[in-house]
Amino acid sequence: MNRRNTDNLVEDLLGDFEYEVQVPYLLYRNAAQEVNGIWFYNAHDCEAAANLFGRILNAYSKVPQKPKASTKSEFEELEAVPTSAVVEGPLEPPPTSSAAAAVPDVSDDSFVNFFSGFGSRLGATMEDLVAEKHVKYILSVEKKKDDFESLVLEHLRMNGAYWGLTTLDLLHKLGAVDPDEVVSWMMECYHQDCGGFGGNIGHDPHLLYTLSAVQVLALFDRLDVLDIEKVSDYVAGLQNGDGSFSGDIWGETDTRFSYCAICCLSILHRLDKIDVEKAVNYIVSCKNLDGGFGSIPGGESHAGQIFCCVGALAITGSLHHVDRDLLGWWLCERQCKDGGLNGRPEKLTDVCYSWWVLSSLIMIDRVHWIDKDKLTRFILNCQDRENGGISDRPDNAVDVFHTYFGVAGLSLMEYPGLKSLDPAYALPVDVVNRIFFGKQRAPSLLAS
Repeated sequence: MNRRNTDNLVEDLLGDFEYEVQVPYLLYRNAAQEVNGIWFYNAHDCEAAANLFGRILNAYSKVPQKPKASTKSEFEELEAVPTSAVVEGPLEPPPTSSAAAAVPDVSDDSFVNFFSGFGSRLGATMEDLVAEKHVKYILSVEKKKDDFESLVLEHLRMNGAYWGLTTLDLLHKLGAVDPDEVVSWMMECYHQDCGGFGGNIGHDPHLLYTLSAVQVLALFDRLDVLDIEKVSDYVAGLQNGDGSFSGDIWGETDTRFSYCAICCLSILHRLDKIDVEKAVNYIVSCKNLDGGFGSIPGGESHAGQIFCCVGALAITGSLHHVDRDLLGWWLCERQCKDGGLNGRPEKLTDVCYSWWVLSSLIMIDRVHWIDKDKLTRFILNCQDRENGGISDRPDNAVDVFHTYFGVAGLSLMEYPGLKSLDPAYALPVDVVNRIFFGKQRAPSLLAS
């Protein structure tokens, strides 16, 4: 279940249903005796949802049961329930049946027609995305170690591995690579003396590459190869007194590094190793009057930095520091006439901002403020339909960086056939669920 999924999770709260709050998780057991958990970025939202469960159960426990015999259809039997937008007082059942009678009937066909119209409104299908050619392109990049592109990106190879492999996973093709071979190379980039990862074999460790390494290992479900305490100590050791993070031992600070540290430690379940409050306060100090965020306090607002700051605030449950409407306005203003997005005012569009801007809009619930159809067409027009890959703008040279962010942007817009991508962790949703639910236990529910 996630906010962008077109398939709703339906559970019967009025049957055999139990729930329990373990912030940031809302755990429940349904009538089938399945124990599930819903994870919230914001602790307040978690508690609010649990409170709503309680109000619903309390309200409808007071309603007399209807006779079982009925000639009405299941849709006619449904009673109208007020939404949160119109409920002002405690949720209670209506005093008479007149309130339900005042609500017009909605036929089954109207629901079917609404969802079946999604494809026609979007105007895009999996055939428009040359997925197989993108897969071949990504797999071919690794074999071209002596060409110009490979040489100039040698220091970013760890990031490139993350971009390429995550793209393959979104396209359901991660199985096209040998995980043992990838993990073996990655561990050659690991510095046992400090716990960090370099961008390539023999390169110095840095937070940017350490996060990419952790993300790739999470893709393959191989976090077990890490000395988690050592890696998390390396990351935590880069936090400064003001709450900021340095990228490496040389001391450069940037909100990118704050995101890298917080995301990495959260994946490793080691956020308790840093001063989260100070980290959040530093990020908030980088907020500008236009609602955006810069790389340092007073730095110009930029879509990339905004993602890093909003993502870090989302992971730490601190999105209340964001002015959602003001920031949403700044972000939606990044859409240009060609449908693409730019990173700052008066700049050219670039496919990579399909990720930086969209992910931020999703996290602050303002993604409906942009034209998704136009953005989808822009991304698809940036494909090399003959050889695969996606470029920054139509007819430019392709690269792995823009291929990943183009496919990621399409995933965020629920493009048919792609796996869902988590907007905060920049990992497929199923991977994030495995990280936080795969090995989690709810003792009180499971034991009962």
